[in-house]
Amino acid sequence: MKIFTLRRISRYESGSLRPEDRRSNELRRGQKDHAIKNFPLVCSLLAVSLLAGCGKSSDSAPAQPEARPAATVVRTQKAVVTTVTDALVAPARVIADPGQVVHVFAPVSGKLQSVGVQLGDTVKEGQPVALVISSDAALARSDHEKAVIEAARSERAYQRTLMLYEHGAIAEKDLIDAKAAAEGAKSEVTRTAQRLRMLGLDENNLSDRVTVRAPRNGVVIEIGTAQGELSRSLDNANSIVTIAGLDTVWIMADVLEGDLGRVHTGEKVEVHMQAYAGEKWSGTVSAILDVLDPVSRTGKVRVVMPNPRRLLKPEMFANVTFLEAPHQVMVLPPSAVLREGERSFMYVAKDGKYLRKDITLGHTTSDRCEVLHGIDVSDDVVVNGAALLRGLENGGQ
Repeated sequence: MKIFTLRRISRYESGSLRPEDRRSNELRRGQKDHAIKNFPLVCSLLAVSLLAGCGKSSDSAPAQPEARPAATVVRTQKAVVTTVTDALVAPARVIADPGQVVHVFAPVSGKLQSVGVQLGDTVKEGQPVALVISSDAALARSDHEKAVIEAARSERAYQRTLMLYEHGAIAEKDLIDAKAAAEGAKSEVTRTAQRLRMLGLDENNLSDRVTVRAPRNGVVIEIGTAQGELSRSLDNANSIVTIAGLDTVWIMADVLEGDLGRVHTGEKVEVHMQAYAGEKWSGTVSAILDVLDPVSRTGKVRVVMPNPRRLLKPEMFANVTFLEAPHQVMVLPPSAVLREGERSFMYVAKDGKYLRKDITLGHTTSDRCEVLHGIDVSDDVVVNGAALLRGLENGGQ
């Protein structure tokens, strides 16, 4: 069967068909070639006819009215008067009360032999904090000893002069001079003894070592020298140690320039320390400093805070919340407020017209705006469509 089929195909391709079949096939093939050659022309004519038909339909059809945008609804409402308690939060840090900070210097010049305290130590008044070897101490003791000797000599001379005067051997003038010399010598003893006490020296101790003692109770917040350094007494730029009383500390808050008007002396505050989550301290504003940081544009606000547990340490960071007194304000949605530069305004419906009113805003959040000045409680304020009214107003100018 397969061989027969191949033979028929071979005969067909070789042209062994009958003459009438061959003519019929050639006619069909010619018609097909003619259609393929004329296909581009037919497509072109068809496209032109379609375009012409569309143009005719467009010209003949009646014009349809343009679709107008839906009218925007302008909605108004009256301002809501509510009682609010605003809170202003400002960053702050803890510092020691400057009135309770003492810089301790050596009273004499000399070599610092030792420092007896460490940073953060709690010290008591009179406790030794350093030891200085000084020639000034030896000089002070020498002056005192000379004064004692001179006072004893002057006292004996006065007694002899008094005895001679009683026997009429000398004039009264000599007695007066001897008495003055004795009293002057006693005054010199008092002066040198006071100097020894001021230096922390004992009158009966001949050592050249001077003990530097703490002048008050407190905490060592700074050590400015080290063992072996030479001290020039009060001429030194750095103190040996710095002691601060931390029973009361200052909280210094940095309030932005624009918020300073909201802070008042005596106002209640809450202090939250970053080191103690969940705890808070209550206090009052003790002072608003009359200086402004020119870089950060912030003012300093001082809060004096008792610190009995010593939890508040110098240089700690904190947040101070200023609690304003409850007050009544008019509140409207933020959609009612429009701005142009630094100005804020609203539209108010009155007698079928919309009037533009400049306003002063207070505290603003995402869902409400406090209006301080510019509108009345009875005004119908546009809360939806205010932007459309501004566009119409600008378009009419």
